[in-house]
Amino acid sequence: MRIPRPRSLAGRLFAMQLVLVAAAVGGFALFSYAMDRTGAEETARRQTTATAADHPSVATAVRSADPTALLQPYAERLRKDAGSTSW
Repeated sequence: MRIPRPRSLAGRLFAMQLVLVAAAVGGFALFSYAMDRTGAEETARRQTTATAADHPSVATAVRSADPTALLQPYAERLRKDAGSTSW
Protein backbone atom coordinates (compact mmCIF):
# COMPACT_ATOMS: atom_id res chain seq x y z
CA MET A 1 0.00 0.00 0.00
CA ARG A 2 1.30 3.39 -0.99
CA ILE A 3 1.16 6.21 1.56
CA PRO A 4 -0.09 9.45 0.00
CA ARG A 5 2.33 12.28 0.25
CA PRO A 6 1.16 15.50 1.95
CA ARG A 7 -0.01 18.25 -0.39
CA SER A 8 1.99 21.39 -0.73
CA LEU A 9 0.91 24.64 0.90
CA ALA A 10 0.17 26.12 -2.54
CA GLY A 11 -2.07 23.16 -3.40
CA ARG A 12 -4.00 23.47 -0.14
CA LEU A 13 -4.45 27.24 -0.56
CA PHE A 14 -5.68 26.76 -4.12
CA ALA A 15 -8.21 24.14 -3.01
CA MET A 16 -9.40 26.43 -0.22
CA GLN A 17 -9.82 29.31 -2.70
CA LEU A 18 -11.86 27.10 -5.02
CA VAL A 19 -14.16 26.08 -2.17
CA LEU A 20 -14.62 29.69 -1.02
CA VAL A 21 -15.36 30.97 -4.53
CA ALA A 22 -17.83 28.14 -5.15
CA ALA A 23 -19.57 28.89 -1.83
CA ALA A 24 -19.75 32.62 -2.61
CA VAL A 25 -21.15 32.03 -6.11
CA GLY A 26 -23.68 29.50 -4.77
CA GLY A 27 -24.77 31.86 -2.00
CA PHE A 28 -25.20 34.73 -4.42
CA ALA A 29 -27.21 32.55 -6.79
CA LEU A 30 -29.56 31.47 -3.99
CA PHE A 31 -29.95 35.06 -2.77
CA SER A 32 -30.70 36.29 -6.30
CA TYR A 33 -33.26 33.54 -6.85
CA ALA A 34 -35.03 34.31 -3.57
CA MET A 35 -35.14 38.05 -4.26
CA ASP A 36 -36.38 37.60 -7.84
CA ARG A 37 -39.10 35.21 -6.74
CA THR A 38 -40.26 37.56 -3.98
CA GLY A 39 -40.27 40.50 -6.37
CA ALA A 40 -42.24 38.61 -9.00
CA GLU A 41 -44.84 37.46 -6.47
CA GLU A 42 -45.23 41.00 -5.10
CA THR A 43 -45.63 42.44 -8.60
CA ALA A 44 -48.24 39.82 -9.49
CA ARG A 45 -50.09 40.51 -6.24
CA ARG A 46 -50.18 44.27 -6.90
CA GLN A 47 -51.36 43.82 -10.49
CA THR A 48 -54.08 41.39 -9.44
CA THR A 49 -55.27 43.66 -6.66
CA ALA A 50 -55.35 46.69 -8.97
CA THR A 51 -57.27 44.77 -11.62
CA ALA A 52 -59.78 43.33 -9.16
CA ALA A 53 -60.34 46.68 -7.44
CA ASP A 54 -61.47 48.20 -10.76
CA HIS A 55 -64.14 45.56 -11.30
CA PRO A 56 -67.66 46.76 -10.36
CA SER A 57 -68.64 43.49 -8.68
CA VAL A 58 -65.71 43.81 -6.28
CA ALA A 59 -66.72 47.33 -5.29
CA THR A 60 -70.29 46.13 -4.73
CA ALA A 61 -69.16 43.13 -2.70
CA VAL A 62 -66.91 45.21 -0.45
CA ARG A 63 -69.84 47.45 0.46
CA SER A 64 -72.16 44.51 1.19
CA ALA A 65 -72.84 42.94 4.59
CA ASP A 66 -71.11 39.65 3.64
CA PRO A 67 -68.32 40.37 1.12
CA THR A 68 -66.94 36.84 1.29
CA ALA A 69 -70.12 35.29 -0.05
CA LEU A 70 -69.97 37.53 -3.12
CA LEU A 71 -66.20 37.59 -3.66
CA GLN A 72 -65.44 33.88 -3.29
CA PRO A 73 -67.29 32.75 -6.46
CA TYR A 74 -65.75 35.65 -8.39
CA ALA A 75 -62.24 34.76 -7.15
CA GLU A 76 -62.76 31.10 -7.99
CA ARG A 77 -63.91 31.98 -11.51
CA LEU A 78 -60.82 34.18 -11.99
CA ARG A 79 -58.58 31.39 -10.72
CA LYS A 80 -60.06 28.89 -13.17
CA ASP A 81 -59.89 31.37 -16.06
CA ALA A 82 -56.22 32.02 -15.30
CA GLY A 83 -55.48 28.28 -15.28
CA SER A 84 -54.15 28.29 -11.74
CA THR A 85 -54.38 24.97 -9.89
CA SER A 86 -54.24 26.27 -6.34
CA TRP A 87 -53.81 29.39 -4.23
